[in-house]
Amino acid sequence: MIRLNRQFKFKKGILAFGAELKSNFCIGTGSDIYISDDYGDLGIVEKAAAYQSSLDGAMKDVRFKPSAVACDLHPAYASGKLAEEFCQRHLKGKAPVRIQHHRAHVASAMIEGDIKGKVIGVAFDGTGYGTDGAIWGGEFFAGDIAHLDRIAHLDYIPMPGADMAVKEPWRMAASYLYHYFGKDFLDLDIKFVKDLDKKRWKVLRAMVERGVNSPVTSSAGRLFDAVSAILGICTHARYEAEAAIELQKAANRSYKGSYGYGIELDKSGDRYIVKWRPLLKGIIDDIKKTKTKEEISAKFHNTFAEMIVSVISILRKRSGYDKVVFSGGVFLNDLLVEKLKPLLKRKKLKPYFQSRELTGDSGICIGQAAITNSLLSR
Repeated sequence: MIRLNRQFKFKKGILAFGAELKSNFCIGTGSDIYISDDYGDLGIVEKAAAYQSSLDGAMKDVRFKPSAVACDLHPAYASGKLAEEFCQRHLKGKAPVRIQHHRAHVASAMIEGDIKGKVIGVAFDGTGYGTDGAIWGGEFFAGDIAHLDRIAHLDYIPMPGADMAVKEPWRMAASYLYHYFGKDFLDLDIKFVKDLDKKRWKVLRAMVERGVNSPVTSSAGRLFDAVSAILGICTHARYEAEAAIELQKAANRSYKGSYGYGIELDKSGDRYIVKWRPLLKGIIDDIKKTKTKEEISAKFHNTFAEMIVSVISILRKRSGYDKVVFSGGVFLNDLLVEKLKPLLKRKKLKPYFQSRELTGDSGICIGQAAITNSLLSR
């Protein structure tokens, strides 16, 4: 267990149960945050038992009894079930405070960076349960720790087969192409479409159209997967984030070109949505021109960085905030961060990139604890 000491004060003792696949917990008391080791997937009985044993020991070591418990918003997470069981045993059945995953990412970065006041928060990763029931992962927020308003996000795209779309990035590639070009995408003269199993896609398309096992997602990770598959870099992932990692490796880091994208207001006029048709059209055109994967991957990364700064600039004009925090596994991509930093500097923004140790789901518990403390202290 490691200990962080920050200016942020916990007015109440908070126990946060963290995420799911990279599971850990934290204890917030006074100005101290005690963070446990990672225990992996809590869906595995042995991992959950080790997690529970460590939690029991930590509470004794720091002589801690929480006033409140926090956990992820996802209704099916094992971490949430453990939190509920803890509350039944120790807090007379008081319900845990459920915190949205990406808001926790932003709050975690604010705590680690000792950042006070209001910020623009950018949380990009593979998955996280949203307040609307969709799978989030490409989110822009504005506000303080207690109230982070979702102001913009990447376009919603169906995930054919749900979790299978993570393991088989070709599904996301086909879904993106179908979403933006309709059934005519099957006429595209590119290798990905020629190699596509049309019978399997017909089944998946029917699932998408009927909304069967095809949740929509705004995940940045799934976009990286789709581009990687379209380029033939990774169509089937053997390990977590393989498609995105290999896409980054393929890029010619010195290349300066980029593609287009769209930023539109939604029907309510309150939220900006990033659309990817111009990007995909540019990639398809470059493939037809026999441009290399190295060049196309570089242009994609450049475009993605430019998009992030464009949205932040819009949000700064709207909110007046110039402090920007970045969190989520997508920002483990060194090339993306390398492209972002000069663009942010040019706009005179004040960025903070969370540490590699905590920018993934290992930092979620910190954000859960901080948000819960702020909500209960009002």
